[in-house]
Amino acid sequence: MNDPVIVKSFTDKGEAEIARGLLGAEGINAAITADDLGSEGPGLTFGRPINLVVEAADADRAAELLDQAAEDAGGDEEDADS
Repeated sequence: MNDPVIVKSFTDKGEAEIARGLLGAEGINAAITADDLGSEGPGLTFGRPINLVVEAADADRAAELLDQAAEDAGGDEEDADS
């Protein structure tokens, strides 16, 4: 990946994987970067971000898609409470 840009940081790797899948489904190549000691110490990431990165050219579109997904997820919960 040339010129990677962080579009979002997570504290949960599962959430980062879901976001990466969402972007992939939209044709955006995304990767997850985390300082987890090469997966030898995944529990040691407490306080360290898990970053979702994309090509700089895709950053704006990726951020919009992630924001829309967050709004949609929040909207479903509000509808269920009504």
